[in-house]
Amino acid sequence: KVADRAEKAVLDAAGGRGLVPIFLSQGGSSTSFIGDKINMGAMGDSYYEYLIKQYVQSGRKEDHLKNAWKASMLEMKEQLVERSAGGRTF
Repeated sequence: KVADRAEKAVLDAAGGRGLVPIFLSQGGSSTSFIGDKINMGAMGDSYYEYLIKQYVQSGRKEDHLKNAWKASMLEMKEQLVERSAGGRTF
């Protein structure tokens, strides 16, 4: 139950956003992401990695985790993938 409350606090702090900053602040009864540094590498990748891992470990029953992961991957694609004038994807 403690892990479920922590998971809920983090997902609530994400507020439906796909990509989230790497720092969390917990003050009293509320948790929020702080700053604007978003990183897919050190200190940031675990959030995205564990969304999908927890979904799989739940027996694929915790759809909110899968949906949060999908939102993250969609936003990552929207922010990072571009097409050149010649039609090349990078």
